[in-house]
Amino acid sequence: MKWRTLTPPIVLAASLLLTVIATWTIARSAYERDEARFVNATQATTDRIVGRLETYVALLRGGAGLFAGSETVTYDDFAAYAYRLDIQNRYPGIQGYGYTKLVAPAQVDSIKGVMARAGFPDFRIYPEGATGRRHTILYLQPLDERNRVAIGYDMFSDPTRREAMSRAWEQGTVAMSGRVRLVQEDAGGREQAGFLIYVPVYRSRVVPATLRERLALLDGFVYAPFRADDLFKGIFGTEQRPRAAFQIYDGAVVRPTELLHDSRTGGFGPAERPTFQKTSRLTFAGRTWTVVFAQTPHLVSGFWHSLAPPVAGFGMVVSLLLFLLTRQQVRRENELRQREQEFSTMVNAIPQLAWRTDAEGAMVWYNSRWYDYTGTTFDEVAGQGWQRVLPPDHVARVTTRFKAHVASGEPWEDTFPLRGRDGTYRWFLSRAVPIRNAQGQVLRWFGTNTDVTEQRQMQEAEARAIREQAAREAAEAREEELRRQSIELERSNRELQDFAYVASHDLQEPLRKISAFSDLLVSEYGTQLDTQAAFYVGRMQNAAQRMSRLIRDLLAFSRVTTKTRPFVRVKLDEVLNDVLGDLSVRLSETGGEVAVGALPEVVADPMQMRQLFQNLIANALKFHRPGVPPHVEVEARRVEVAGREAWEITVADNGIGFDEKYIDRIFSPFQRLHGQEAFEGTGIGLAICRRIVERHGGELTARSTPGEGSTFVIHLPAEAGVPA
Repeated sequence: MKWRTLTPPIVLAASLLLTVIATWTIARSAYERDEARFVNATQATTDRIVGRLETYVALLRGGAGLFAGSETVTYDDFAAYAYRLDIQNRYPGIQGYGYTKLVAPAQVDSIKGVMARAGFPDFRIYPEGATGRRHTILYLQPLDERNRVAIGYDMFSDPTRREAMSRAWEQGTVAMSGRVRLVQEDAGGREQAGFLIYVPVYRSRVVPATLRERLALLDGFVYAPFRADDLFKGIFGTEQRPRAAFQIYDGAVVRPTELLHDSRTGGFGPAERPTFQKTSRLTFAGRTWTVVFAQTPHLVSGFWHSLAPPVAGFGMVVSLLLFLLTRQQVRRENELRQREQEFSTMVNAIPQLAWRTDAEGAMVWYNSRWYDYTGTTFDEVAGQGWQRVLPPDHVARVTTRFKAHVASGEPWEDTFPLRGRDGTYRWFLSRAVPIRNAQGQVLRWFGTNTDVTEQRQMQEAEARAIREQAAREAAEAREEELRRQSIELERSNRELQDFAYVASHDLQEPLRKISAFSDLLVSEYGTQLDTQAAFYVGRMQNAAQRMSRLIRDLLAFSRVTTKTRPFVRVKLDEVLNDVLGDLSVRLSETGGEVAVGALPEVVADPMQMRQLFQNLIANALKFHRPGVPPHVEVEARRVEVAGREAWEITVADNGIGFDEKYIDRIFSPFQRLHGQEAFEGTGIGLAICRRIVERHGGELTARSTPGEGSTFVIHLPAEAGVPA
C-alpha cells in the first residue's frame, strides 16, 4: 500500500505542470492582445491626425471657394465668414484661418490703404527689403494678440513657406509646409514648432488648366498656421488612458532639429521600458512626417495565477479517499480589459456647400460645391428655388423655421437631407448668420450646408463595434468555462479509474477465501451434504466465479488508461494471427471460421490491439445463431473521417445481431442485452474495446440487423500508419 502515499505529490506535480502551461498560454495571449492594441492605437492615432488635417483642408477649400465665387471679399466679409465657422470651438488646435495675397510692388500703397480702412492704420509689409513677388498676410482670424503680429508678414520671404506655396499654386492643390517658426511666436509665451497649410486662390471659378495660366491668375492663398503642440493637444487632449505615445518629425528622417511634437507635452509619454515601438511615415498634402510610436503604461494588460494546496493523500477506504481528494486545483485568470475608445472624424470633415441670400432670405449666390452636389443651375434654385432639393416632407418645416429666423435676425441652424445629382439624399447640418452694416441692419445672410451623413454612419458602426466586442468577450468567457470543465472532467475520470483499480484489488482477497472454503467444504464434506446443501454450495461457487470474472474485467477496464505502454509500429495482421491462435479451441468447438483481409500497420499499443481484436472476435463466436457455424470477416480500407485520413477496420459476423436502438447501451460497462443464462460474460468487453480505440484517437461503432449479424467498425488515425 506504499504507492498510495505517493498519490498526493503526483497529483500536485500534475497540477503544477498544468498551471505552468496555462500560465504561459495566458501570458502569451496577453502579450498578443497588447501587441494588437498597440497596433490599433498607432493606426487610430494616425487616422485621427489625418482626419483632423483633412478637416482643416476642407475648411480651407471652403474659404478658397468664398474668394473664387465672389467679385470681392472684404475684410469684414472674411471676418463674418470665419465667425460663422466658429473656428476656436469647432476646430480646436488651429492657430488661425487667414488669407495671404499676391502683392506686386506697384500694389503696396493701395494695399496699405485698404488695410487702413479695415482698421489697420499701421499696416506694413515685412520683412522689408524684399523685391519681386510678395505674398502678404492680409486677413487672419481670430484676430487675437498672437495672430495680430502676423498681419503684413511676407510669407514668400521664407524658403520653407515659399516652397510649399510654390507647390500649391503650381499643382493647383493643397500643400503643407515643412517645420517653421511662426511669426506668432513673437507674441511671447512658450515657443512651439509650427507648420502651415495652403490652398491657392485664382481669379477664376475653376483651377486654371496650365502652369502658365495658374501663375497668371494666382491671387493668393487661403491658409492656416498651426502651432504643433496646440494642434495635437486639440486632437488628443481629451483622450483618457492613451495607449501609444508618439513623436512627430518633419521629413522622412528622424532628426532632433525637425521635431514637431512630442506627446509628453500633451501630458502622456512612453513607458519607462516600452515593449512595443514603431516608426511610420505619414504623407499629407505633399509633405512627409515621420511618427515614432511607443507604448504608454496604460497599454499593458495584467494577469494573475495562483496554485491551490495539493490534494490530500488517499485513505484506506473509499470514504477516506473521497475526503482526501476534495481539495482541487483552482486557477483563474483576472483580466483587466478596457474597452477600445472609439474614434470619429470631425463633423465638418466634408467640404461645405455655401450660399448667400439677400436681406429677405432669397438666394442670390451658391458656391461650386452646391452645383457639383445638387446638379442644379442658378436659374433653377434662385430665390426660393432651393426648396426643390429638399424632401417633400421637410419643405414646410425647414422653410418655416428659416423664414422665422430671417424675420428675427437670429442665426439659423437646422439639420435635414438634400438631394444630390444622382437622386439620393444625404444629411446636412445647415447654418446661416446675418451680415449686418454698421447700423446693425441685415444686409444679407451667409450660410453653409455641412455633410454629416458619415457621422451618422459612424455612430451606427460604433454601435456595431460595441456589439461585436461584447460578443467576443462572451465567446472568450465560454471558452474559459469549457477549458475549466475539461480539466475537471479529466480529474474526475482519473479518480474513477483509481477507485476501480483499488476496489477490484480489495475485493480479490474475500473472493479467494470464499472460493477456497467452498472448495474445502465440497472436498472434505461433500459426501455428508444432502442434495439441497450441495445445490447451495454449487450456487455459492458459481457466484464466486462470476464475481471473480467481473473483478478481472473491471481491472482490465481500468488498465486501458492506467497501465498503458508506449505506442510502437504494430502490424495488425500479425496481431490477428496471435489472436486466432488463442481462440483456436473456441473456433474448433463452434465450427467457426475467420477470414482476414489485408490489414495495415499502425502506431499503437500492441497489447491493447490484441485485446481489442480478441474481444471482438470472441464476441462474434459467442453470439452465434444456434445451428449456424459462426463466420467472421476482418477487412480494412483507407477512408477520410472529419477531414483526416483514417483506417476503417470492420469485424463482421453472421450471428444473432441486435436492435440498433441499443447501440449506446452495448458499449456501456456492465450492460447486457441477454440474460446470464443465455450467454456468459460480464457485459464489459465492448466498453473496453471502445476505450482502447478512443485512447488511440479513433472511434468504435457498430451496425446490425437482428438475426442477420453485426458489423463493428473501427476508425484509427492513418497519419502515422503505412499500408500493409
